[in-house]
Amino acid sequence: MNKLVRESFKIEILLATILLIVLIFTLYTPFPLINSDSVHGFEAMNGRYWTGKWNTYLVYNTTTHSLNEKFLTWWSPGQYLAPLFFMKFFHIQLGSSVVMVNFLSCLLGTIGFFFVFKKYGFNQLTTSLSVLMILLSSTVLTSFYNYNGGECLNFMIFPWIILMQNLFAHKYGRYIFPGVILFLAFLCKSQMLIVVPPLLFLLVFIQKGDLNFMFLRTGSRRFPKFTTLVSRFFPLFISVLPVMLLIYFRFISNGDTPVHSIKQLSISPENILFPVASPLISIYFFDSIHYFLYPRIYLYDAYLLGLSILLIAGLVYVIRNFGEYEPQKKKYVFLAFMLYFICMSVFIVLYTKGTPIDINPRHLKLTSYLLYPVFLEMAFTKFKKSWVLGGVILLGSYALVNHIRLNTVWTEGTTVTNSGFRLMQEDMPLALKNRVDSLVKVKTVVISPYESRYSIDNQFVLPVLSTTDIRTGLAQYGYPLIFVDSLK
Repeated sequence: MNKLVRESFKIEILLATILLIVLIFTLYTPFPLINSDSVHGFEAMNGRYWTGKWNTYLVYNTTTHSLNEKFLTWWSPGQYLAPLFFMKFFHIQLGSSVVMVNFLSCLLGTIGFFFVFKKYGFNQLTTSLSVLMILLSSTVLTSFYNYNGGECLNFMIFPWIILMQNLFAHKYGRYIFPGVILFLAFLCKSQMLIVVPPLLFLLVFIQKGDLNFMFLRTGSRRFPKFTTLVSRFFPLFISVLPVMLLIYFRFISNGDTPVHSIKQLSISPENILFPVASPLISIYFFDSIHYFLYPRIYLYDAYLLGLSILLIAGLVYVIRNFGEYEPQKKKYVFLAFMLYFICMSVFIVLYTKGTPIDINPRHLKLTSYLLYPVFLEMAFTKFKKSWVLGGVILLGSYALVNHIRLNTVWTEGTTVTNSGFRLMQEDMPLALKNRVDSLVKVKTVVISPYESRYSIDNQFVLPVLSTTDIRTGLAQYGYPLIFVDSLK
């Protein structure tokens, strides 16, 4: 009994520590920048007021000199639906809502990963260090001063999908829950369509407690009977297929996505090696070197090659010693490695085909985080405990120092709007924005040389980017028109 009490107390302490860390980071940067991707999302949020249609906004076509409706398929709707919920429910401003979304996402996502590591049998030290490394990873720290809704939302939901594994074995729930989870994951970030379907498949695949499947059964090469496979995966298929069809025909097929914007085949070293090395690059220190060397092509390729060799060596070591793991941990290693391999392969294909997706570890962060406890545990078996702890402390210290530095760089020269989010130096000056907001009381087209970030908190403003006065071409639509140069 005392052992259970002590274990419960340790968990409570760790959860309280996670809460404190996330709260400190949030309070350190209370007014975030809004990532340009999320700006498009908020345009779609306001677009409903102008078009009467969900996820649709008006765009000025410089060729035809007309306003056209555009359905937003490139970025997921969750990045504005989540803040919109808090804005409506708590009656708060956009900036405060964004902070709340990011705070809850970071908190719940980190706690979710903690329980995943604990569920699969990693000890307290490995679990604690893995959680700390996740909190201090480049993607998570960046989210505190630069809101990128899809990234924080998919981080929040991903580990809880793994923890919901038992739902997929429920007599009736297995026909419902996988599809519901896939739809929610899509709302969080459309990129989740890459990782969640194989995750759901693998969670069903490893469901049996005795690991009696395919090559993981010791001393046996027998494959499960066809009827067994059908009974196991048919409910998953029935649940997921309608959702996939709904997402495709009601969302993806309505406009452009990164897949539709393929440029040209590019089989360069970085397009292959970056996805391979992504778990290491997700660590803040290695990500910093990645950005430092990126313009130096030969050094950069050599860097990626070195990280890839190091990572592959670690994977080989774990696979060779796979039989020594406990049954529950075998499931975890199998799940983590398969997800990493699938996502790595998908992004290698996307990058080499010229898909316009930036080279950034955030795209593969979820599968990267799953590998943290595996490699930390391996490090503890190969090196002295003090060395491993020292290494984590050094990496964490660097992450904190660089976070403070970059936070200062990104927020320098910015201004904070009345709605609590930051405008960058190249955005509309705050005084001019305030004047526009004071003048606009009904649906108004605002013509300016500034990007639309200034208008995301005002649904009455339809921003049109132009350095010339084009009011004559827009007068036909019957909206009041403002050319900001006339306000200066």
